[in-house]
Amino acid sequence: MRFKAELVDYYLANKDVMSLPAIASKVANDENDITLSEGTIYNYLKKIKREQTAVITVDDTTPSWRVQDDKYLFEVNDSVKVFSIEQIDQIFLYYSKTGYNYTRLAVQRRFKIKPKTFNEIQRAFHLSKDCDIISPFTKQSMNHEELGALIDRLQEEIIDSGEMTLIRSQKAIARAHGKIINREKSDINWRDTVISDLLDNVGQWEKVSLKTTTKTSSRYIEMDWNITDIHSGSAATKMKITEDWSIEKLEEKLDRAAQLINSYNCKVNHLNFLGDLVETISGVNHPDSWKLIQDGHFGSAAIIGSFEIILRFLNKVNNITSINGVGGNHDRLQASNKLSDTGATDLVFYMLEQHMKGSGVEINYDPVVLSFERETYNVVLGHGDQGLHKRGIADQMVLFKLNLSKFTFINTGHLHTFLVKDSQYIGRATVNPSIITGNHYSDVQIGKSDRSGITFNATNIFGEPVQTIENI
Repeated sequence: MRFKAELVDYYLANKDVMSLPAIASKVANDENDITLSEGTIYNYLKKIKREQTAVITVDDTTPSWRVQDDKYLFEVNDSVKVFSIEQIDQIFLYYSKTGYNYTRLAVQRRFKIKPKTFNEIQRAFHLSKDCDIISPFTKQSMNHEELGALIDRLQEEIIDSGEMTLIRSQKAIARAHGKIINREKSDINWRDTVISDLLDNVGQWEKVSLKTTTKTSSRYIEMDWNITDIHSGSAATKMKITEDWSIEKLEEKLDRAAQLINSYNCKVNHLNFLGDLVETISGVNHPDSWKLIQDGHFGSAAIIGSFEIILRFLNKVNNITSINGVGGNHDRLQASNKLSDTGATDLVFYMLEQHMKGSGVEINYDPVVLSFERETYNVVLGHGDQGLHKRGIADQMVLFKLNLSKFTFINTGHLHTFLVKDSQYIGRATVNPSIITGNHYSDVQIGKSDRSGITFNATNIFGEPVQTIENI
């Protein structure tokens, strides 16, 4: 659910005085970062109401927390959570609408707590926007005069901090430049939510069981395997001139790729992923991207799905020496292609690096371009959507300080087809065939169809360059 944290805040702040349709109308018409239709907001609010009802059906006469040595303790499942009274007081102060009135996401950022932890605190203390600016124990442990003095001091602190003035100033700027700022804020919040969800799942995947084989009778000393445009999470059925596509079909194609790589019995295999590991993160990279998503594979689910598929592929390949990757235009976390973006592929390769520590496999990643000097040739890797990728062969050899006496393979993807852009004595620039076969846009509107494939770069027994397509 997009904007869930903001919608929960609206619901909790208004549920006692407004109906759900009225709250939905207020959200839709307020100046905020929420870019949903009023009908979608209403449906989300109904779901939030059900969730909140389940959460607050507790015995109010018995606190779910206790205090020991100036610390709050409360149970979550089979574990005991411990927070200082001071920290919980601060969370109340910053979240309450009579305090600093921070959003849920802003509180999580300020106190460096995960969404899951915030939810646990909210349940334990019945924390809402309508709460006092101090936590329950602090309130209970003071007499009337002490409590009044504390609240007065905190209110003065809020005013003196200037944060309320800053918030008003930011709102004034947002009103003046609303369309641009709101779009950028919603994109950034979406990106942060994806990353937060993703990090909650780190460490839950099976380890890569890398395979080596003593049967290395290949005629190639080392091979670079180029794998591009996986588009994990994409689905397309009832295609006219192209093979139907699904996550299951993707796994089948990668299984075939692993079998082909192993069939060469090479002792040094470099696996190069040339971008577009996912179909979409935001669901709205293009106006109809949401139509091409299978089984909810957007947001953090798209990255996790892609990562798990790649892990299963790696477990099937023999003699992996290095895994190399660049980002693609589909890999951005935000809808807008005009904002700086870490990218889904950044996160997948970060997880690979953490997951494969100690494996002996070299992991290399760059959002734009990578270059390597191999024993008998050079390789340059890019997705193909940037101007840098379109520079001439000689230019790229000089820019990336490659050995000019070795043949250079410049590999890109992006176009979902095989194409030799330039071939000279010093090197060759090639658009590599994609894993994905296409979607309804390429199938009908463009009328383009090609086969899934991977390519490899190597040199033969004469030291001459070899570039071969293997359709899968």
